[in-house]
Amino acid sequence: MAPTVNQITGAILEEVVLYVLGAAGFHPLENLKGDPTIDPNGPPVTIRGRGTMHQIDAVADPAVGYAFSNPFRLLVEAKAYSGHRRVGLAVVRNAVGTAKDVSEFWRPSNRGTAGSKRYHYRYAIFATTEFTKGAQEYAFAQDVYLLPLRRSAFIRPVITAIEKIRSYYDRTPGTGGPEVVLADYRRAVREALRTGQVPEGLEELDDLVRAVQRVRHGLVAVADRQFPIFLVPRTPQVVEGLDAIETVRIFRDDEGWYMRRKNSNEDLFSFDLPDELIELYTTGRGLDPHQALDLKAERLAVLQAIVVLRNSVRLVQFKLDEDWINALRGRRQG
Repeated sequence: MAPTVNQITGAILEEVVLYVLGAAGFHPLENLKGDPTIDPNGPPVTIRGRGTMHQIDAVADPAVGYAFSNPFRLLVEAKAYSGHRRVGLAVVRNAVGTAKDVSEFWRPSNRGTAGSKRYHYRYAIFATTEFTKGAQEYAFAQDVYLLPLRRSAFIRPVITAIEKIRSYYDRTPGTGGPEVVLADYRRAVREALRTGQVPEGLEELDDLVRAVQRVRHGLVAVADRQFPIFLVPRTPQVVEGLDAIETVRIFRDDEGWYMRRKNSNEDLFSFDLPDELIELYTTGRGLDPHQALDLKAERLAVLQAIVVLRNSVRLVQFKLDEDWINALRGRRQG
């Protein structure tokens, strides 16, 4: 059965996310041999659950392990819908069931319990459009992480390129057009992003590859020790030149949110904020300037992100410029 255009665009976005998250220390799971939690004979990645098998094409292992926890894996799902179609509750409900089932599978090795393989799975859903309120509430309650992209300006050229590919593959049923084997197409996209070279016959990927290479890296910063925020750099050199502690200022406009280095007019990153975080400060329709200032000072005062480049792992802390925040408060109170 031919994939739908939403399946094609979603797969492309998943591969983009996997690629740029390399700088955040997440590497696509590709070595499927010798791992009893993986069916080596399945489709690209088929993970064994307690109840059944699950085909999950976008899986990443973190470069950093955490004490007092079994190793964890990140399951990535991406939705690149057209227009104003929102990501609904059914998508999140499926994610919750999948994460629960695969997390409950484990099998001792011939070395006993100490040689067993068991993972804690985390599920992240990226989307170019909004999430419904029900999807947000359920995800927050069930530890599924929603990462919106629509208000992140620096990734917009990537989204535009994906929309162009949508137009290329979108067609009226029965009229013919390009045929896609999704697993093969996904592999071709992954290789094109890695090499920066578009395979012959897939010229529709040209704009996408160029747009992704202009970004190249993406970081996951944690706000208030619970909200992951996807930081998209203005250029790859931004990530490569970060200091261990960066004093920053955070701005927003009609296009989204931006992080700017103190005393600089150049933006470092663009990002979108989870709606459930914004709603903590919203009493009316949208954020007014006072509410936005409170959100920055209380929830975005310190953001932490892992940066992994050239096999070097380090922690970067983005600290909000306190003098700047206090000056803004003074002006608003005056």
